[in-house]
Amino acid sequence: MGIGTNADLKLRVESYYAGMMDELAKNIAIFNERSGGAVRLINEASSNHFTTEQFFQYTTGIVNRRDTTSVDSITPDKLTMADISDTKLNRNYFLSYTLDSLRKAGLSQADISEKIGMNVGSEITNEYVERAMSVLVTTLTKQAATYRDITAATDKLITYNEMIDTMSLLGDSANRFTALVMHSKPFFKLFKDSLTVETANVAGVALYNASVPTLGLPVIVTDSSSLVVADGISTGVNSYNTLFLTDSALSIKQSELGDVASGVERGKANLVYEVQGEYAYNIGVKGFSFSTGVENPTDAQLASATNWTYALNSHKSGAGAILEAGV
Repeated sequence: MGIGTNADLKLRVESYYAGMMDELAKNIAIFNERSGGAVRLINEASSNHFTTEQFFQYTTGIVNRRDTTSVDSITPDKLTMADISDTKLNRNYFLSYTLDSLRKAGLSQADISEKIGMNVGSEITNEYVERAMSVLVTTLTKQAATYRDITAATDKLITYNEMIDTMSLLGDSANRFTALVMHSKPFFKLFKDSLTVETANVAGVALYNASVPTLGLPVIVTDSSSLVVADGISTGVNSYNTLFLTDSALSIKQSELGDVASGVERGKANLVYEVQGEYAYNIGVKGFSFSTGVENPTDAQLASATNWTYALNSHKSGAGAILEAGV
């Protein structure tokens, strides 16, 4: 038999990406269709640390009464522009195995390539979810006009009445809500409540469809740690954030598909097979601009309210509202 070459051992790139993209394809619906377009995952290449959108700010008072008897000069008004920037997050991954371990496990190069891709695909999606929840909680709690906190009230528990009161924060723009995002704890609390709601057919519909009445909005249930406020009610008793999102409230842009490299490391007791990859994505919240003075932010910097500035004139035009309550 001939001596094996690097071509016999290298990562099969086509198998790797087949595994990764298959896993991502199953989860993209969580962001797009299932959220009613509130949380978007899109492909949009960009090369800088930020992408910035310029827009004209809404200006009030530019329409005035005209005096038909006057020929006096009038002072002109003007429209002003502002910027909204998202931020790029750079990521990598690194896995290694001894070639001996692969042989002993009876795995072919195609087998391990596919498994690596599927695992990385799941991790990428989980990363998207965690960062999305983190920045939404950070930005929606930054403004009093979009933040309803009942943890100090006599009744601290989430109820349908409290959800409606949260929706009312947008007043006549409440019809902009397109989806709810909640932790499973408040979700199942509402499931119990739905069985006793004294509204025609509500309980019947909940049982028939095995779903929770959610005020006509699709609901995304995720046990993201960002939705949990440790000791938010009292010591040992957590509170939970429920998000009421408008269309395109948050966008994740797969801005750099990145690269994958593989090879065999020599000079150790066993030959080691290594796989390393890197990629980047941008994240932004509707109405908010991330500080362009913070490049490639850490998770803590991303979750810091000081790094997010609301750029619109009305809170009704932003990403939505948030309710913090117990269960």
